[in-house]
Amino acid sequence: MTGRGRVCAPLFILGGLLLAALGHAGDVREVGFVERFSGEPGDHRILRGGQAIPVAVFAPLEVGDRISVRAPGEQLALRVGGRLIELTTESEERVLAEGPEGTLTTNLAVWVGEWISGGSGPDATRIALSTRSVALAAPSWGEGPALLVAGTRSLRLVWRGGHPPYAVELQRLEPRGGRVGAWSVEDDAQLVTPGVELLEGLYRLSLRDAAGGDVTLPLRVVGALPKGPVDGDQPLDRTLFAAWLADRGAGEWRLEAYQRLAPLRESYPPAALLADALESGVSIPTRP
Repeated sequence: MTGRGRVCAPLFILGGLLLAALGHAGDVREVGFVERFSGEPGDHRILRGGQAIPVAVFAPLEVGDRISVRAPGEQLALRVGGRLIELTTESEERVLAEGPEGTLTTNLAVWVGEWISGGSGPDATRIALSTRSVALAAPSWGEGPALLVAGTRSLRLVWRGGHPPYAVELQRLEPRGGRVGAWSVEDDAQLVTPGVELLEGLYRLSLRDAAGGDVTLPLRVVGALPKGPVDGDQPLDRTLFAAWLADRGAGEWRLEAYQRLAPLRESYPPAALLADALESGVSIPTRP
C-alpha cells in the first residue's frame, strides 16, 4: 500500500466515527475552526454578516467570515481544510470563501487523522489559551448539578483566576453526609486528589481563594456512564467518547468528560486540545 493509501484509510474510518459519534449532519457552511489564540479574545476579530462573533478555541468558522488580529504582538491560528493558517497584526484580513476547504467535520477528521497517521498535525504544546482572568472560575467543572460516576478515584480539577492559596473541599450531602476530602493548593490552579470514595448520592464541590472568591458545584454521583456511540480503550476511542459525553444534555457530564481526557493529554494531542477547550469554557462543537 502506498503512503497516501495508508493515510486515506484511517482518515476515512475516522471521518465515519466523527460523523456517527459526534452527530454532525450537514454543516455545509462551516469550513474550519479556531485552533488557538494568544492574549485575550478581544485582541482578535471575527465578523460574520457584520456582527462580531466571540473568539474561542474550537469556535466554528463559516464561509464569508472576516478574520483579523487587532492587538500588536498577538497571534490567531485557524484550522481550515486541514491547513493551519496563522494570522498576526501584519497579516491582511482573512475572508473565508467557498471552495474545497470541506466541512467542519471533515476538517476535524483530517486534523486528528494527520496526527494518528504520522503527519504533522497540531502541536498541542503551542496552544496558548488566555490565562489573564482575574475572577475565580472553573469552566471545566460545567454547570451544576454535575454528574460523576461512582467508585474510588482521583479527581483532576483545574480552575483559573483568583488569588492563591486555594482551598478545595468535597462534601457528601446525602446519604451519610460528611466531608470526603479537603486540600490546600499553594500556587498552581490545579489539583489531582488522592483516591476518594464516591458513593451514589449528592455532593458539593467547593473552591475558595485567598481573596474570598468562591466557586461551588453541586454534584450527583451515579452508578454508570450513559452508553455512547464509541466503545473502545484506544486513545482515539476514549477521546471521541469524552467529546460526545461533554456535549450531552446541558453540560452536566462536562467534569466527567474532563476526567477522561486529562490522563491522555501528555501523550495524545487531540485529547489535549479538547481538554484545553473544556478548561477555557468552550463548548466542544460536536453538533451544528
